[in-house]
Amino acid sequence: MIKRLLVLCWVVGFALTAFCGCQKETAVQDALLTVNGQVVSEEEYQLYLQETARNFQILGGEDIWQTDFDGRSALDVAKDSAVNSLVAVKVAVQQAQEMGLTLTEEESSAAQQEAEEGIAAYEQVNGPASPETIQAYQQVMAENQLFQKVRQEVVKSYAAGEAEYQAYADNYRENKARQMRHLTIAVLSCHSQEEAQQAADALNEGMDFDDVFEQYNTDPSLAQQNRYEVMEQDLDEGEQVLSGAQKGFVSPPVETEMGYDIYYVEEVTPAAAADVEAALREEFTQVFQNQVFNEILQRWEQNAVIQRDNTRINEVTEAYLEQQASRQETEGGNET
Repeated sequence: MIKRLLVLCWVVGFALTAFCGCQKETAVQDALLTVNGQVVSEEEYQLYLQETARNFQILGGEDIWQTDFDGRSALDVAKDSAVNSLVAVKVAVQQAQEMGLTLTEEESSAAQQEAEEGIAAYEQVNGPASPETIQAYQQVMAENQLFQKVRQEVVKSYAAGEAEYQAYADNYRENKARQMRHLTIAVLSCHSQEEAQQAADALNEGMDFDDVFEQYNTDPSLAQQNRYEVMEQDLDEGEQVLSGAQKGFVSPPVETEMGYDIYYVEEVTPAAAADVEAALREEFTQVFQNQVFNEILQRWEQNAVIQRDNTRINEVTEAYLEQQASRQETEGGNET
């Protein structure tokens, strides 16, 4: 939902967990959290928490909240991840002031649009947003824009050596080449798993796909377009069964909302070596620059004064997750 915030959580993710406890922390009674005297609202924290929770569930599903992380509950890890992400942004934004960096009119407009999209998505689920929530969305999106601008300014003069790149490329070239393969996929859909398996068996026995499609497909929308191309790294969740597939591969039945799909790989086209190399170099540059920025960001945080009311943070976190669990339970009941 919050694209830029989601990107941020992963860009600085590996360093953020290390920051916990590094700052000069003190208790505070009048605010949920302050960063060098700047008060963080409850609504701001909730936005970071919801993105953290969303990332957790993408990684581990709904059951992740029962997972133990080296003796720590998923709730504690999520709470600290949200706080650390928020602190990182606040510290970087404060540095932007010292660096004389501000958002351009175009950047401010982009942040406002992202805020409006986030508010619209929020209201679809929760009803009308309060003025405080609207303000939080606007502030978070603007600060995340500025965070990215600070990062770009900080890392622009850093460049890794060629030997470092070659070591990285040698380690990841094979995997990147696989990710960049183009797959030509033919698909058909059946009402039942049994019918889908019969279609798959017919394909595996050498029957022409068009003949199998005519006999088994039950989705009229596929009649006009039942073939498409996709880069392997862009496969969606249902298509992950095709990862690493070779020409002629027939998938097992894949359950969908409409029934069961069968995927047939008609062609596999390798990516050009030059394209793979260019993608690797761009990826390596991002990894290197992220590492540089995270080290600088960590130094900024070590010098920051962080005041947090852990009791209130725990209360807000638990209330949010309970609300989400209740909503999911209600939605599950409505579906049945």
